[in-house]
Amino acid sequence: MNKRSKNRKLGWEDLRKQIEAGEDPVGYYLLHGPEEFGRERAFRWLFDQLAPVAARDFNVETFYTDSLEIERFLDAYRAYPVMAERRLLVLKGCGKLSADQCRALEPIVSDPVDTTIVIAIGEKVDARRRLFKQMATAGHGVDFPALYDNEVPAWITRHCREAGLAIEPEGADVLRIYVGAHPRELAGEIEKLALYVGEGQPITRESVIALASSSGEASVFGLTDAIAIGDRKNAAAILQDLLNQGEEPIRIVAMINRHLNLLLKTMALEAEGVPAAELSSRLGVSPYFLRNYRAQARAANSAQLWRGLEALSEADLNLKSHSRRQSGLIMDLCLSRVQIGAQG
Repeated sequence: MNKRSKNRKLGWEDLRKQIEAGEDPVGYYLLHGPEEFGRERAFRWLFDQLAPVAARDFNVETFYTDSLEIERFLDAYRAYPVMAERRLLVLKGCGKLSADQCRALEPIVSDPVDTTIVIAIGEKVDARRRLFKQMATAGHGVDFPALYDNEVPAWITRHCREAGLAIEPEGADVLRIYVGAHPRELAGEIEKLALYVGEGQPITRESVIALASSSGEASVFGLTDAIAIGDRKNAAAILQDLLNQGEEPIRIVAMINRHLNLLLKTMALEAEGVPAAELSSRLGVSPYFLRNYRAQARAANSAQLWRGLEALSEADLNLKSHSRRQSGLIMDLCLSRVQIGAQG
């Protein structure tokens, strides 16, 4: 196997392509970063590619930082493979290694063994430590950063493509609005949508809304629209339905917050004279929704929107500091202060 990788700072997709193209295994694979779903998914795929088939019970060992015995790990690293070309060691929770533990494990990078591969996986690692720095230099270090809201549609499209599914841009945008930047939840919804639309059928905006409606989630969209046009009676009714269905109040607050921020941004861009053709990309929303945002922004004013955001911020703090029993009262008070639109 190669002792040194020629492309050490690859993203996961590039690394996967290289391995699929036949790249020889390297001695170390360091998977780290806060995006747990992608990190764990990458680990499972990598494990399947690298774990020897022969005598797996003898050639594959998994260690956990919380119960790590350094000498036992080093002995396992130096052990010879049994009826196979290599051994595979997995170290989970490597971000929790103390400085002393990292120093004690440095022999695996200062005196490497060609017949052993190490996959180290953890949330946050100190890249300045020699152990992690050498693992990334002599092997592959792959970061899995947190997913940001504007990256969600591309993530959805890529995940669908990998699963052999097609999704329309408007469908990806609606799914982003419903679920947010939460990869595990997005993957779960995509799996349900694949069953809902049927084999060979694309995931559309309508199918996302229809599936969400069957579980009560579409009402969150209805709530933000009711608030934005000043329909307080309907907004209050939808809010109560959502809470009765078990919707998380903090998620409701986050959805309303996002909507009001988009209206403020729409107002600012139109005031700058940004052409309508550019508004969709500047806002990060599907063109399908643009007319709705523009109409709602014209019906509101910035003072209303800022007051609404202030009320939402206070509600978020109160929800996090008070018991669940008080969440209904907190949300009712919040909604009474978020007064947007013609009736605001």
